[in-house]
Amino acid sequence: MSAQAVPLTATEIIQNFNVVTLGDFAMASDGTSHVEGLTFVGGSLTGPSTSWAYGEPNQHNVASYAGFAGLTVLGNASKVRVQGGATVLGSFSNSEVQNGNTVAGSMANVNINGGGQSYALDTGLGNWTAAAAQERKATALGTDFSALLHGASGAFKSLADTGSTVANNGFGKLTFTAVAGSDGVAVFNLAGLSGLLTSAGEFDFVLGAGVDSVVLNSDLAIGTLHANFLGGSAINAGSKLLWNFYDASNITITAQFGGSILAPDAVISNPGSSANLEGGIFVNSIVQGSEIHQRGYVGGVPAVTAVPEPESWLMLAAGLLVMGYLRLRQRQAR
Repeated sequence: MSAQAVPLTATEIIQNFNVVTLGDFAMASDGTSHVEGLTFVGGSLTGPSTSWAYGEPNQHNVASYAGFAGLTVLGNASKVRVQGGATVLGSFSNSEVQNGNTVAGSMANVNINGGGQSYALDTGLGNWTAAAAQERKATALGTDFSALLHGASGAFKSLADTGSTVANNGFGKLTFTAVAGSDGVAVFNLAGLSGLLTSAGEFDFVLGAGVDSVVLNSDLAIGTLHANFLGGSAINAGSKLLWNFYDASNITITAQFGGSILAPDAVISNPGSSANLEGGIFVNSIVQGSEIHQRGYVGGVPAVTAVPEPESWLMLAAGLLVMGYLRLRQRQAR
């Protein structure tokens, strides 16, 4: 390979990617699916079964970040339209790429438009150099997204409540009053309030003086969120809010939702056409119906010490065994 990939940090992931799934990403077949921003899929990506043209991982800023294409998929991808180039390490089929280079394990019926170049790793066919293709592949594999997102979720969870409060008016409205710490971050501890979150019909946000960003730590495990964000706050405050669902396994969102969602063990779904997500999505997997818009989180991420995944531990152990063996051979040869 022509270059070593430089692993990203948790902060770089959350501030620069708009969608990260550790597993699969499935798009709905109703034609409303649309994704803005840099997208990483750790599993496979499947577009709508009725008309692939409506599956759009769409990076409005075509320039890639840290060597990543507009869309990176470690598994297979099909029936999608991509802006800003694509890296698909499995098979890439029945799709279209606009304005960017493409690397794939194999390609079938993929249209490359806008002057981009392509390279299929299985056959070497295409007009991109093998070195450039391997460098793109190396970049895609250089970051342990799972370890970093799990580490970030734990780090956010450990933040102390800053005195931010939630008031229930008894008629389905929750008012979130954010109080910032000295660093401008307001932290909510929503443990034990899962029932209120899922039953509420309205969310109202009051951001106090000096509030630059808001972290909402919730122990919601399984549930449906259907509250309306009052006063346009889903859009207006979306880039300031980060929802850390640290215990979540399955969350359904049925109305426009404001803020980034960090839930590395959860399946997130937003069925229908009126449940647009206004913020970054960092989850295990997505079943997408409505759109995902780019309102990147402006706050920082606490220091993360990522715990390697089991596969990483095995690779480390294997490396140490090899090094030990080589040192033993060197001593015996003396």
